[in-house]
Amino acid sequence: MLVIGENINGSSPKIRNAVKNRDENFILSLAKAQLDSGCHYIELCSSSPYENEYDDLMWMISLLKYELNAPLCVDSPYEDVHVKIIDSGVLPEDTFINSVSMEKNKCEKLFPAIKDSNISVICMSSDDYGIGKGLTGRIRIMKDIVSFADRIGVSHEKLYADFCMEAVCLKKDAFSEYISCMRSMKEFAPDVNTFAAVSNISYGMPSRKIINRSALGILLWENVDCIMINPTDKGLTEEMYAFGALSGNDPYGRIYNRYCREQK
Repeated sequence: MLVIGENINGSSPKIRNAVKNRDENFILSLAKAQLDSGCHYIELCSSSPYENEYDDLMWMISLLKYELNAPLCVDSPYEDVHVKIIDSGVLPEDTFINSVSMEKNKCEKLFPAIKDSNISVICMSSDDYGIGKGLTGRIRIMKDIVSFADRIGVSHEKLYADFCMEAVCLKKDAFSEYISCMRSMKEFAPDVNTFAAVSNISYGMPSRKIINRSALGILLWENVDCIMINPTDKGLTEEMYAFGALSGNDPYGRIYNRYCREQK
């Protein structure tokens, strides 16, 4: 399972200001803390106005690539920005793009750009009318995305299905519906990967870490392929080690025991 660190996101005023002011030390410290916590990729989201998005993302990409050699997940709502970044050649070969959907002509722009690369893409179950309604709506959109990828020649292994996790405080069956979407995905396209932005489920709730940890345990049991979390949350790390021992993926809990000894 792959872990993407979520902590460099311009929705936070501190990070938005750090990007605007080109504060290298601040951004590098956030990235290093996540890598040291064991995540595999660093999410980069500038949340900049369109006219600044390309320059801001390119600054962060270059900084992390050359200072930390960090694997990246580049997040932008603008597909032309994604394509321009891909065409620049600056991205490491093993990179995530976040995200594509059936909105407007996003698939038409992005899929040809990644076809002959090792770049993976997170695919959101939304279209011009918004997030798909219920299990049926989300699966319909994801099938459309997968079909489009097939026509272009993008392999399923590059696709990570994101069924747009909603907050449990806004929709009572948000999490169970997400799990149902993941299960259905494996039925119609078993070689397409599943993805979950775990923190979304707890938005608006008190003690969000408790909700996130419980959600992560269930997602792990469902064999989610990729998660986006705050990897510096020790509780989430402990959840993953404990799950390894309980599921049999960590025979006799040896890795879990070693982790616990290192924490003393």
